Amino acid sequence: ARIREVFPGASASNGYGLTETSGVSTVNVAEDYLAKPKSAGVPAPVNQVKIMHLDELHELPAGEIGEIWIRGPQVFQGYWNNPEATAKALVDGWLRSGDLGYVDEDGSLFVVDRTKDMLLRGGENIYCIEVENALFAHPDVLDAAVVGMPDPVLGERVAAMVQLRAGSSADGETLRQHVRQQIAAFKVPERIDIVAEALPRNANGKILKPEVKKAMGLA
Repeated sequence: ARIREVFPGASASNGYGLTETSGVSTVNVAEDYLAKPKSAGVPAPVNQVKIMHLDELHELPAGEIGEIWIRGPQVFQGYWNNPEATAKALVDGWLRSGDLGYVDEDGSLFVVDRTKDMLLRGGENIYCIEVENALFAHPDVLDAAVVGMPDPVLGERVAAMVQLRAGSSADGETLRQHVRQQIAAFKVPERIDIVAEALPRNANGKILKPEVKKAMGLA
């Protein structure tokens, strides 16, 4: 689980971590939080964080988005009775988080999305959370999930499932026009399915993207 907490004695704060890191790996507190409220902060003591290229596995410079890798004494030793999963997650003591992010020139971490939620459309990376945030900015949208639509030429195209607030009347084209005003045209969902029922979620409230794709006939 990703972590967002308030620390005692701090006016406001947040942090980032995984179950595999036994809690918080980066912290953003007090004056640092006020200066960069969208940042997950800097590595906690004895922690190290770096951003790695997804395919070539080399470290990326500040400002470039890649996979967040974490190293420190609190990182787990492996998954119980699952050496294959452990080998994929741990590389020379570094944990591959499965999250996308970047660090700025000051070393502050910014979390962008999950690697599994990144779409590749004609060679362009599209982060689902960016499109979802654009949809959520419309007052009629109660819930939204963005998924990839297989395409033989582009690889993937952008699709979305949206639940509207009660009494709302927005349609797909209205939502597309709204999103188009906020993000690049190639990121705008080409298909928007509006549903009355709640989107499928697990017990922790996380949207089940495979179930969304199945319901849209994309899986």
